[in-house]
Amino acid sequence: MSLPVRGSFDSSHILGGLTSAARPAMSKTRDERLSDETRAKGWFRGHLPLETETTFFILVNVLDIVLTVALVSLTREQDDRYHEGNPVARFFLDHWGVRGLVYYKMAMVGFVCAIAQLIARRNLAVARRLMYGLTAIVAVVVAYSAFLLSRAL
Repeated sequence: MSLPVRGSFDSSHILGGLTSAARPAMSKTRDERLSDETRAKGWFRGHLPLETETTFFILVNVLDIVLTVALVSLTREQDDRYHEGNPVARFFLDHWGVRGLVYYKMAMVGFVCAIAQLIARRNLAVARRLMYGLTAIVAVVVAYSAFLLSRAL
C-alpha cells in the first residue's frame, strides 16, 4: 500500500538553495560573480569592488603629491629648475599655491576612483586592469620624482 504524495520532493534546500537553473552560474569567473554581487548589493552596502586596487592607487598618488610638493618647494627657493609638468596642475600651483595643487590632484584621484567604481559595476575585470595600469603609470612618475629629489638634495 502506498501513501498519497502531496507534492514533489524539492532538493534545492539540500544543495544550498541552488536549483538546476542556477547551477550554470557556478561556472562564471570570480570577476563575473563579484560583478553580479556588486550590482545586486548596490552602493555602500558591503565592500566596494576595487578596494585593494583603489587603496594602492591612492597611496601611489599621495606619494606623487608629497614628492611633487617637495620638489617644487625645494627648487622654488633655489632656482626654477624643477616645475610641475602637467599644465593644468601648474595652473593651480601658480594661482593657488601648493594647497591648490594638492586639492587639484586629490580631486583627480577621487574622480578616477569614482569612474573606476562605475566601470566595475559593468565589468570588474576592465576596471581592475584600468586601476592596475593607472597605478603603474603614477608609480613610474613617483620613481622619477624620487630620482629628481635625490639629485636635488
